[in-house]
Amino acid sequence: MPAHRVAQIVGAFGIKGQVKLDVLTDFPDNIRKGARMRLDDRWLEIEDCFWQGNRCIVKFIEMTDRNQAESLQWSYLEMMEEDIELDEDEYLVEDLKGMAVIDSESKEKVGDVDDVLKYPAQDLLVVNGHLVPMVKQFIQRVDLKRREIHIRVIPGLLGDSDNGE
Repeated sequence: MPAHRVAQIVGAFGIKGQVKLDVLTDFPDNIRKGARMRLDDRWLEIEDCFWQGNRCIVKFIEMTDRNQAESLQWSYLEMMEEDIELDEDEYLVEDLKGMAVIDSESKEKVGDVDDVLKYPAQDLLVVNGHLVPMVKQFIQRVDLKRREIHIRVIPGLLGDSDNGE
C-alpha cells in the first residue's frame, strides 16, 4: 500500500519535543492520538495533538526535546493508505487519477481522469480537458476496484460533438 503525504513540520512548539504541522490532507481527523506517521525511513506515534488556528500541534512519543523538534523543520510526514480513514463518499486524489470515466446512461467510456483540482466549493475532475464537478448531481458511482467513475453527462459538460469540440 502506498504512503500519502499528510503534513509538513514547520517548526518546534514548546520545550518537550512538540512540532507545529501544516496539514496537507483533506482528512485532518486522521492526525490524532495513537496515529502512526512516517518520517523518512522511521515511524513516529502521536502521543497527543491539538489545533492552534490552522496548524496542528503534535507531540510524538519518540521526540522528547525542542532540539529534536527543531532538527525536523520542513520535513514531510506520511501515513499509509490503510491508516487513512475515509467516509463512504470520500476518496484520495491519487486513487481517482487515471480512472476511466463512464457515461452512466450509455455505459460508454467518455475519457479518463487526468487530474483532480481542489476548489473551495468542490473538487473538479479534469476529463479530456473538461471540468466535471465532484458533486452528486454528476457523480453517480465511483468503483475503486474496477477503477471507474460513472457520471451523468448533460449537454455541454464534456463539449458538444455537434459544435466541433
